[in-house]
Amino acid sequence: MKTPLKILSKSVMAALLTTTPLLAMAQESTEQEPAKDDIEVIAVKGTFSSNLIKALDEKRFNENVVDVVLAEDIGKFPDLTTSDALQRIPGVQVARGAGETNGVVIRGLPNVTTTIEGRSIFSTTSRGFAFQDLPAEALAGVEVYKSRSAEQVAGGIAGLVNIKLRNPFDFEGFKGAVSGRITDDQYAEDKDKVVSGLLSDRWKVNGQEFGALVNVSYMEDNFQQTNSFTAETLATDNTPTGETIGVPLSVGLTSDKGQRERMQANVALQWRPNDTTEVYLDSLYAGLDHQQHTIFGIGFVNGNQITDYTFAPNNDLCTDIGAADPVCYTASGVANNSQFLAGTHAITSDVDISQTALGVKWDNQQNLKIKSELVYTDTQRDFENFIQDWHFYGVDVAYQTNDDRHSNFEIVGGGTQDPANFVSGGLFQPWDSTTGEETAFTIDAEYELEAGIITKITGGIRYATHDADQIATDSVTNDGPGPNNPAEAFGPDYLTPVDMGGATYLNLPGFVAADYEYMLDHKPEIRDVYGLSTERPAMDPTRSFYAKEDITAGYVQASYDTEVAGYRVDGRVGVRVSQVDRDMRSYGTVDGVVTEYNEGASKTDVLPNANANIHFTDDVVLRAAVSKTVSRPAFGDLNPNLSYTPPAPGTPVGYGGGGNPDLDPIESTSYDLSLEYYPEDGGIVSGAIFYRDISGYISTLSTEEIIDGQTYYISRPYSSGEGYLQGVELSYTKFFKELPAPFDGLGVQLNYTYIDGETTVPDGAGGEFKSDLSQVSKNNGNAVLIYESGDLFARVAYNYRGEYIETFSAAGIQEPGTSVVRATGRVDASIGYNVTEDLTITLDGTNLNNEKFYNYWGMSDRSRDRRDPGRTVSVGVSYQF
Repeated sequence: MKTPLKILSKSVMAALLTTTPLLAMAQESTEQEPAKDDIEVIAVKGTFSSNLIKALDEKRFNENVVDVVLAEDIGKFPDLTTSDALQRIPGVQVARGAGETNGVVIRGLPNVTTTIEGRSIFSTTSRGFAFQDLPAEALAGVEVYKSRSAEQVAGGIAGLVNIKLRNPFDFEGFKGAVSGRITDDQYAEDKDKVVSGLLSDRWKVNGQEFGALVNVSYMEDNFQQTNSFTAETLATDNTPTGETIGVPLSVGLTSDKGQRERMQANVALQWRPNDTTEVYLDSLYAGLDHQQHTIFGIGFVNGNQITDYTFAPNNDLCTDIGAADPVCYTASGVANNSQFLAGTHAITSDVDISQTALGVKWDNQQNLKIKSELVYTDTQRDFENFIQDWHFYGVDVAYQTNDDRHSNFEIVGGGTQDPANFVSGGLFQPWDSTTGEETAFTIDAEYELEAGIITKITGGIRYATHDADQIATDSVTNDGPGPNNPAEAFGPDYLTPVDMGGATYLNLPGFVAADYEYMLDHKPEIRDVYGLSTERPAMDPTRSFYAKEDITAGYVQASYDTEVAGYRVDGRVGVRVSQVDRDMRSYGTVDGVVTEYNEGASKTDVLPNANANIHFTDDVVLRAAVSKTVSRPAFGDLNPNLSYTPPAPGTPVGYGGGGNPDLDPIESTSYDLSLEYYPEDGGIVSGAIFYRDISGYISTLSTEEIIDGQTYYISRPYSSGEGYLQGVELSYTKFFKELPAPFDGLGVQLNYTYIDGETTVPDGAGGEFKSDLSQVSKNNGNAVLIYESGDLFARVAYNYRGEYIETFSAAGIQEPGTSVVRATGRVDASIGYNVTEDLTITLDGTNLNNEKFYNYWGMSDRSRDRRDPGRTVSVGVSYQF
């Protein structure tokens, strides 16, 4: 399918990237544009504007299409985490959950490669990195690369995020800083706390220079978030007249509440024995201690006689959902003689991330630079969830499926707050331990040429061995002596009232569930009531895997600088060749027998790139770039294991998820055009178009599977067919220094991104259908108002993300087959004051408009979830010495 953007971008870039270097070879540059060092960079005094100008400066002189955020922006307004700050970059969107930003996508694609100072970093068995696991206090800055070049590690069809850390040679001498922040979350019981400190110094001994830096931070994050939901629609004829209608499987709510403690420390040592050599050691640690309870209360609808029902007014909601004829969706009704299910997930999770790099740089002070590193990365996660269900039988569930974009329900006659009405149900004990480690050796060389069009040649090799493994189990107890016991069998005051947080809009007045802390402290006793071993369940081989990859890569790249038709043109042409050999051992069940699977794969990828920058004036540049990238599936997604939960009593289906060993690598050829204008008084006006040819994009699909005669809805990743993604980015940053006081302190940041795409998705029945790409919002933007005057600074930011497809469901299970997240817009703000040159205080607020999360089942009248993240207000202080 040839779209206008595809035709335009490919034709223009083909002209720029092929004819320009060839034409240039016939004409030597006679009058070069001033180099970076010769161009005056406007320094704007102030906390926000000066750092924005510095970030734009880095963007301006980078050969790639890149955006930059500096550490001051991350630490002071109004963003508490790295991923929060990234959302303000054009084309970057984020997802949120459980009280934090926990997902970053670039131009709609989640396949992001992350590096720390150019070194690959990842989260256990994933290819990506969880940005929330690294506190912002560790950072010097973040670079978001939207076009790729050969010297960067392979992977990430969306782009690459490079995290920059502080080093002692970044400072002129001794440097110290301490900071603290206290945050009040609207729904959390306790205040959040962040403290950090940095000490750095450099000194000379006998002509040699040494530097040492230590940077540590501690964060305690308390959170609570409620979510009301409507489960998928099923057809039923269990009505007084036998009429077939569409009803939700269930309606309910969950309450996520807990605490995260994050500890970060990095140490940097630098040594320059002479003017040509530098030896350095960088070591980073980030740890997470996470405790959370997720408590759910569910009223079951399907499987019971439905009375007093009404239909939704939208006739389009009468669709095929597996019945012989179209079935109409009910707006409300009463499920008779049903049940209310209350459950507690007692979750603990510990994450440890460490990376150590030993490196040497050599510069002959003329034209040759060599850099070599040995890097070891180790990531581990231990996760355990202890789950218990409690049933209140024989109740009537009155439900509404779309009450102001969310479901609503109540138990007719009440009783959900009385522990005497409940009996115990199943006990679930899933746990897993995952690790990922990599040892990498790199050597890179750069040679500058003194004359000619080619100004620099770079090349290098990288060898890495990467191991990933998981041991895990699913343990489900639905029978034995444990079920149908009263609460007293498990200890005094075992069932306690649930804090429903922001879910006060529900008709349900409240309910009781098992106490989270008691469950964590008395696991052996609870297992004993169920007649089980008091020890944690043993590992299940079918939930475990081991994978090993050997990666050998090399690249060569040439930089050029010339003049064509009176304009300066520079850029790079390169290629990276990567050989990946993978061995994977996993397990499955065949006819009830555990069977080992061994899979080997070997693939060579040739990844070319080229870009050209045409400098029309000192302030106007047109960038064109084309590159090929490949993203490999996460190891966990390749594992054929299956985890599933049997249906609760009285319900027709169970749920589960698993991997897919048949996943293909995702391949993309990217085309980028960006026109940028940098006014003399600072700021930027830019417009960009981009196009991606994508093959094998991975989407999550829910299909119906029969296991031991029981129906389950199983979610697995599937490789899509051919597809594309295209879009436009617009950006404007301006500081109005020409206005009279006090308005000369005003500034604005505006950016907008439009994204459109399509791919083929399997339908779970051997066919496929065309669809928009999942996770891609068509309309995205930011509007930021900045004010600085003397020692006072303030900023108000609005972030918008349009609706996007979350997941797909198979035809016949959920029409029209998608879960769609509604558009959201958040307002954040910050104000601060420099009490002295070294002491600063700030007041920050996030989600001040109390924006909520909503999604729906395919059509906007069929609500699915509502989540209430709440507002936060924080006070911070920082001191430098």
